[in-house]
Amino acid sequence: MKKQERAAEYRRYTLIDKHRQPVIIGIGELCEQVPKDVTTASSPLDLMEQASLAACRDSGIPDKVIEALDVLAVVRTFADSTPMYPNPFGRVNNYPRAVARRIGAQPHAAIYSHAGGNTPQALVTEFSERIAAGDNSIVLLVGGEAIGTIKSALRAQIKLQWGDDTGGQIEDRGLGLDSIIDRQQIDNGLATAPLMYGLLENARRSARGISREQYTNEMGELFQAFTEVAARHPAAAFPKAYHGGELIEVGDTNPLISAPYTKHLVAKDGVNQAAAVVLTSVARALELGVPREKMVFPVTGSNVHDRYLVQRPNLASSEAMRIAYRAVLESSGVAPEEISLLDLYSCFPIAVFNACEALGIDPLGGRALTLTGGLPFFGGPGNNYSMHSIVNVASQLRERRTGYGLVGANGGVLSKHAVGMYSAEPPENGWSSCDHKALQSLFNSEPCPEVDPHASGPAVIETYSIDYKKGIPKKAYIVARTIEGKRFIAHSDPGDAETPQRMHADDPIGNTVYVTSAGPGTRFSYLQFPPPP
Repeated sequence: MKKQERAAEYRRYTLIDKHRQPVIIGIGELCEQVPKDVTTASSPLDLMEQASLAACRDSGIPDKVIEALDVLAVVRTFADSTPMYPNPFGRVNNYPRAVARRIGAQPHAAIYSHAGGNTPQALVTEFSERIAAGDNSIVLLVGGEAIGTIKSALRAQIKLQWGDDTGGQIEDRGLGLDSIIDRQQIDNGLATAPLMYGLLENARRSARGISREQYTNEMGELFQAFTEVAARHPAAAFPKAYHGGELIEVGDTNPLISAPYTKHLVAKDGVNQAAAVVLTSVARALELGVPREKMVFPVTGSNVHDRYLVQRPNLASSEAMRIAYRAVLESSGVAPEEISLLDLYSCFPIAVFNACEALGIDPLGGRALTLTGGLPFFGGPGNNYSMHSIVNVASQLRERRTGYGLVGANGGVLSKHAVGMYSAEPPENGWSSCDHKALQSLFNSEPCPEVDPHASGPAVIETYSIDYKKGIPKKAYIVARTIEGKRFIAHSDPGDAETPQRMHADDPIGNTVYVTSAGPGTRFSYLQFPPPP
């Protein structure tokens, strides 16, 4: 760096309010492949411990950070995010206190977060806002999953002992499943992410007016670039580059799992990964002696939640996501073309497509949209993927020593959005808070379609998805409108093999079906009604 540039940076650094500028001072991530002897594999708690220690070491002053730690927040594990899938190998009573005990820390506050892939970025925003308000805490944020090992051990019928009874103070924030799944989805058996995202993906394709084949090709082209990044990443669970055609070609190793997705196009949760971030104020960092080259500066962050799927005005795109992204651009004063680094949440293609639309960039224009390789190829460790996004943005901003990085995070079914901007240099105006309540009110003012959970009679399909078993269409799901324009969710009868097969063969959007509501849920049969006389 030239003398004049160093002087300019020094002026920026000394003019900011050090007590109120948040700064990332430590980062860590790891990926553990499932060992041949599964009994030697790390538990989620083991992985969190390793990532936490790595982040503390990365600060350059690990002992001081651990001794001074004020807050330890753990991203909720997948097993604790839904009562349907508890950890089969024992319950951890208090994750944050257990991690703290293992690394030798005694934080004043222990937090166990909500569920949702937005959570890591939302936590960075929350504690950045606290620091900007005068809180001088040192905060460790960490999350980890060992779902790959869990699946392998269950297949091998090996029982592991992963329970931990560490006690102590904890702020358990609960599941936080608002806006993710409602009674209509439950009653109709619409419970898996590929099926729910499939509804949105097909709605987007229909809104664009293109064929299923063309849209599938675009999904393959989008994710080809992601595989190339994952193939080079040392912490990727699936480091292999694919051609776009390989991602969409249906075969024994890449079957259709949910229309319009093959196995290669969806997030992979069967991974063993963890990531951690240490956050504090610039003043506290200087007091501890953190080297300047370790510092990366959060600039702003936004949080906006969408409605339940059936209540959304537009199934093809998320207005809540658009509001969250635009708020960060406006709050930071950074234009999309000024952002050097992007890591956009990529559980399914539509999450990336919608984020690019919110940013006003071409998703297929050659711009790098991920630093990790994304959830289908780097890995999708439960709710904690975006912690890896933050780690990688911070790492590359350190190397560049200039520029901005953006993290886009998504929880549920494009349900909960958290977006963050980061800078290699201290922002001239310090941390800039978004008004989350105002943003949420802006979204809530959008019109909501009228819903009929007990629809009967003829209706028109808005969008659909199909559940496949071993590549064979077994059950179909739709979002449709009654003749009166009321929206509902429905599923095909389990004994009706013809409907999902016909929907697989020909695009059903816009076609008329007949629906009945008897007992929980609404059922439909795929009939084309003749025009009225």
